[in-house]
Amino acid sequence: MKFYKNYFEEIVAYDLLTKFIFKQSSDFPKITKIILSLEYKNPSSIQLISSLLALEIIGIQKASLITTSKPNINIKIRKGQPIGCKVTLRNTNIYNFLSNFLLIILPQDRQLKPIQIKNKKSYNLSLKFNGILTFSELENYYQFFKLVSNLSVVIVTNSNSLAEFLFLLVSLKLPCVKKII
Repeated sequence: MKFYKNYFEEIVAYDLLTKFIFKQSSDFPKITKIILSLEYKNPSSIQLISSLLALEIIGIQKASLITTSKPNINIKIRKGQPIGCKVTLRNTNIYNFLSNFLLIILPQDRQLKPIQIKNKKSYNLSLKFNGILTFSELENYYQFFKLVSNLSVVIVTNSNSLAEFLFLLVSLKLPCVKKII
């Protein structure tokens, strides 16, 4: 959806110019990518296939499998065994997902807790989203996606300071942002 892209390029860029000092326009904090992932401890092939399909429908691009790099004897996982899937959204797919997620999905979620920012070195936002079936594309096919676990959404930015990062989060119009310093 173009309105989110225009919103970031026009309004948020102007607000950043008035609030912070930048030498170049390329120094503006932006959302560089969004990572959507579904992970399991011991997935069955049905769970992996349905989660791959769900991520491809939500992210509008091809999903890839996540495999283990080390074996874990405690939970009986071998090296190279698939444990989930992920999609990395960039460019216009970021704005398509954000418009759907922030305008339709998050207002419907009644269990959303305040977002806490813990790490001061990398300014990324991580969300665990329980209701994956609230996506309108998936709710019509409940029987295929009922085994899908919680969706992990990671919003990666190129912010240089905590103030810029918080300003970017507030400009996203997230329902709840809680700052922890």
